[in-house]
Amino acid sequence: MSTILTEDFSDMKKDFPYKFDGHDKQGRPLLTVDFGSWDLDGAAERGQIDRSLRYYDRILDEAEHKLLDLQHQGKNVTQFVWLINQDNKASISLAASRAYWHYATVYEKQHPGSGTRILMINSPSIFSSAMSAIRPLLSQESNDIFDNYADEKEWKPIVLDLVDADQLSPSYGGTKGTGKSKILAGTFHGDANKPGSWSWPKFFGPRH
Repeated sequence: MSTILTEDFSDMKKDFPYKFDGHDKQGRPLLTVDFGSWDLDGAAERGQIDRSLRYYDRILDEAEHKLLDLQHQGKNVTQFVWLINQDNKASISLAASRAYWHYATVYEKQHPGSGTRILMINSPSIFSSAMSAIRPLLSQESNDIFDNYADEKEWKPIVLDLVDADQLSPSYGGTKGTGKSKILAGTFHGDANKPGSWSWPKFFGPRH
Protein backbone atom coordinates (compact mmCIF):
# COMPACT_ATOMS: atom_id res chain seq x y z
CA MET A 1 0.00 0.00 0.00
CA SER A 2 3.00 2.31 0.31
CA THR A 3 2.77 3.45 -3.32
CA ILE A 4 -0.98 3.55 -3.67
CA LEU A 5 -1.26 7.34 -3.33
CA THR A 6 1.04 7.77 -6.33
CA GLU A 7 -1.07 5.54 -8.57
CA ASP A 8 -3.29 7.15 -11.21
CA PHE A 9 -6.98 6.50 -10.59
CA SER A 10 -8.26 9.41 -12.67
CA ASP A 11 -10.24 6.98 -14.82
CA MET A 12 -12.24 5.90 -11.76
CA LYS A 13 -13.24 9.23 -10.26
CA LYS A 14 -16.22 9.93 -12.50
CA ASP A 15 -17.90 6.57 -11.91
CA PHE A 16 -16.85 6.21 -8.26
CA PRO A 17 -17.18 9.72 -6.78
CA TYR A 18 -15.94 10.68 -3.34
CA LYS A 19 -14.69 13.88 -1.75
CA PHE A 20 -12.63 15.11 1.16
CA ASP A 21 -14.15 18.51 1.75
CA GLY A 22 -14.87 20.31 4.97
CA HIS A 23 -14.78 19.14 8.57
CA ASP A 24 -17.04 18.27 11.45
CA LYS A 25 -17.71 20.46 14.49
CA GLN A 26 -14.55 19.12 16.15
CA GLY A 27 -12.31 19.91 13.19
CA ARG A 28 -12.08 16.33 11.96
CA PRO A 29 -11.89 15.89 8.17
CA LEU A 30 -15.06 14.94 6.34
CA LEU A 31 -15.18 12.17 3.74
CA THR A 32 -18.32 11.93 1.62
CA VAL A 33 -18.88 9.04 -0.78
CA ASP A 34 -21.69 9.16 -3.35
CA PHE A 35 -22.06 5.39 -3.18
CA GLY A 36 -25.34 5.38 -5.07
CA SER A 37 -23.30 6.22 -8.18
CA TRP A 38 -20.80 3.39 -7.65
CA ASP A 39 -21.65 0.79 -10.30
CA LEU A 40 -19.96 -2.30 -8.91
CA ASP A 41 -21.80 -4.65 -11.26
CA GLY A 42 -20.69 -2.57 -14.24
CA ALA A 43 -17.11 -2.64 -12.98
CA ALA A 44 -17.30 -6.43 -12.76
CA GLU A 45 -18.62 -6.67 -16.32
CA ARG A 46 -15.73 -4.50 -17.54
CA GLY A 47 -13.19 -6.56 -15.63
CA GLN A 48 -12.47 -3.64 -13.28
CA ILE A 49 -13.73 -4.96 -9.96
CA ASP A 50 -10.23 -5.56 -8.60
CA ARG A 51 -9.23 -2.05 -9.61
CA SER A 52 -12.33 -0.61 -7.94
CA LEU A 53 -11.38 -2.41 -4.71
CA ARG A 54 -7.88 -0.96 -4.83
CA TYR A 55 -9.44 2.44 -5.49
CA TYR A 56 -11.33 2.02 -2.21
CA ASP A 57 -8.06 1.11 -0.49
CA ARG A 58 -6.60 4.34 -1.80
CA ILE A 59 -9.47 6.38 -0.35
CA LEU A 60 -8.78 5.05 3.13
CA ASP A 61 -5.04 5.60 2.75
CA GLU A 62 -5.80 9.16 1.66
CA ALA A 63 -7.94 9.61 4.78
CA GLU A 64 -5.06 8.47 6.98
CA HIS A 65 -2.71 10.90 5.24
CA LYS A 66 -5.20 13.73 5.78
CA LEU A 67 -5.05 12.98 9.48
CA LEU A 68 -1.26 12.93 9.47
CA ASP A 69 -1.14 16.28 7.66
CA LEU A 70 -3.39 17.84 10.30
CA GLN A 71 -1.28 16.38 13.09
CA HIS A 72 1.86 17.83 11.50
CA GLN A 73 0.09 21.19 11.61
CA GLY A 74 -0.20 20.78 15.36
CA LYS A 75 -3.87 19.81 15.40
CA ASN A 76 -5.10 17.11 17.74
CA VAL A 77 -7.06 15.19 15.13
CA THR A 78 -6.91 11.40 14.97
CA GLN A 79 -10.17 10.43 13.25
CA PHE A 80 -12.36 11.40 10.32
CA VAL A 81 -16.12 11.44 9.71
CA TRP A 82 -17.37 9.26 6.87
CA LEU A 83 -20.75 9.85 5.22
CA ILE A 84 -21.91 7.41 2.54
CA ASN A 85 -24.93 8.39 0.42
CA GLN A 86 -26.54 5.34 -1.16
CA ASP A 87 -29.22 7.42 -2.88
CA ASN A 88 -31.67 4.53 -2.33
CA LYS A 89 -29.61 2.26 -4.56
CA ALA A 90 -27.85 -1.00 -3.72
CA SER A 91 -26.81 -4.28 -5.26
CA ILE A 92 -26.51 -7.67 -3.59
CA SER A 93 -24.91 -9.36 -6.58
CA LEU A 94 -21.84 -11.56 -6.24
CA ALA A 95 -19.57 -8.68 -7.30
CA ALA A 96 -21.19 -6.26 -4.85
CA SER A 97 -21.08 -8.80 -2.02
CA ARG A 98 -17.39 -9.33 -2.65
CA ALA A 99 -16.87 -5.56 -2.53
CA TYR A 100 -18.78 -5.19 0.75
CA TRP A 101 -16.67 -7.94 2.32
CA HIS A 102 -13.51 -6.21 1.09
CA TYR A 103 -14.63 -2.81 2.38
CA ALA A 104 -15.31 -4.14 5.87
CA THR A 105 -12.19 -6.28 6.22
CA VAL A 106 -9.78 -3.66 4.86
CA TYR A 107 -11.17 -1.02 7.21
CA GLU A 108 -11.04 -3.39 10.17
CA LYS A 109 -7.58 -4.81 9.52
CA GLN A 110 -5.74 -1.76 8.18
CA HIS A 111 -7.59 1.32 9.46
CA PRO A 112 -9.34 0.36 12.72
CA GLY A 113 -10.43 3.32 14.80
CA SER A 114 -9.68 5.86 12.07
CA GLY A 115 -13.35 6.78 11.70
CA THR A 116 -15.24 8.52 14.49
CA ARG A 117 -18.60 7.91 12.77
CA ILE A 118 -19.48 6.00 9.61
CA LEU A 119 -23.01 6.76 8.47
CA MET A 120 -24.79 5.35 5.44
CA ILE A 121 -27.74 7.51 4.43
CA ASN A 122 -30.65 6.95 2.04
CA SER A 123 -30.04 3.24 2.48
CA PRO A 124 -32.58 1.01 0.65
CA SER A 125 -34.29 -1.87 2.45
CA ILE A 126 -32.56 -4.41 0.20
CA PHE A 127 -29.25 -3.41 1.78
CA SER A 128 -30.28 -4.71 5.20
CA SER A 129 -29.17 -8.23 4.27
CA ALA A 130 -25.74 -6.88 3.31
CA MET A 131 -25.52 -5.03 6.62
CA SER A 132 -26.30 -8.25 8.47
CA ALA A 133 -23.40 -9.93 6.67
CA ILE A 134 -21.00 -7.02 7.21
CA ARG A 135 -21.43 -6.54 10.95
CA PRO A 136 -19.84 -9.86 12.04
CA LEU A 137 -16.69 -8.81 10.16
CA LEU A 138 -16.35 -5.71 12.32
CA SER A 139 -15.16 -5.28 15.88
CA GLN A 140 -17.53 -4.03 18.54
CA GLU A 141 -15.85 -0.62 18.35
CA SER A 142 -16.47 -0.40 14.60
CA ASN A 143 -20.05 -1.63 14.92
CA ASP A 144 -20.71 1.07 17.51
CA ILE A 145 -19.84 3.87 15.06
CA PHE A 146 -21.33 2.29 11.93
CA ASP A 147 -25.03 2.88 11.15
CA ASN A 148 -27.30 3.04 8.15
CA TYR A 149 -30.46 5.09 7.76
CA ALA A 150 -33.14 5.06 5.10
CA ASP A 151 -35.23 8.13 5.88
CA GLU A 152 -33.87 11.67 5.72
CA LYS A 153 -35.95 12.51 8.78
CA GLU A 154 -33.83 9.97 10.66
CA TRP A 155 -30.34 10.71 9.38
CA LYS A 156 -30.42 14.47 8.84
CA PRO A 157 -30.58 15.49 12.54
CA ILE A 158 -27.80 13.00 13.31
CA VAL A 159 -25.58 14.33 10.52
CA LEU A 160 -26.21 17.96 11.45
CA ASP A 161 -25.38 17.19 15.07
CA LEU A 162 -21.93 16.14 13.82
CA VAL A 163 -21.31 18.61 11.00
CA ASP A 164 -22.41 22.21 10.44
CA ALA A 165 -24.75 22.66 7.48
CA ASP A 166 -22.33 24.97 5.64
CA GLN A 167 -19.83 22.09 5.45
CA LEU A 168 -22.30 19.77 3.69
CA SER A 169 -23.84 19.76 0.23
CA PRO A 170 -27.66 19.54 0.03
CA SER A 171 -27.55 15.81 -0.73
CA TYR A 172 -26.03 15.34 2.73
CA GLY A 173 -28.50 17.63 4.47
CA GLY A 174 -26.47 20.84 4.25
CA THR A 175 -26.40 24.21 2.53
CA LYS A 176 -22.93 24.24 0.96
CA GLY A 177 -22.99 25.68 -2.53
CA THR A 178 -26.54 27.02 -2.20
CA GLY A 179 -25.69 30.56 -1.10
CA LYS A 180 -27.54 29.97 2.17
CA SER A 181 -24.55 29.52 4.42
CA LYS A 182 -24.45 33.18 5.43
CA ILE A 183 -27.61 35.19 6.03
CA LEU A 184 -27.68 38.95 6.54
CA ALA A 185 -30.25 40.13 9.04
CA GLY A 186 -31.34 43.49 10.37
CA THR A 187 -31.78 46.91 8.78
CA PHE A 188 -29.56 49.59 7.27
CA HIS A 189 -28.83 52.68 9.35
CA GLY A 190 -28.40 56.17 8.00
CA ASP A 191 -29.73 59.69 7.61
CA ALA A 192 -31.99 60.36 4.63
CA ASN A 193 -30.66 63.94 4.53
CA LYS A 194 -27.02 62.80 4.34
CA PRO A 195 -26.25 60.93 1.13
CA GLY A 196 -23.73 58.17 1.61
CA SER A 197 -24.36 57.85 5.34
CA TRP A 198 -26.20 54.54 5.12
CA SER A 199 -24.30 51.63 6.66
CA TRP A 200 -24.73 48.09 7.90
CA PRO A 201 -24.77 47.98 11.72
CA LYS A 202 -21.42 46.80 13.09
CA PHE A 203 -22.97 44.24 15.39
CA PHE A 204 -24.17 42.28 12.35
CA GLY A 205 -20.61 41.96 11.11
CA PRO A 206 -19.21 42.81 7.68
CA ARG A 207 -21.06 42.08 4.49
CA HIS A 208 -19.61 39.33 2.28
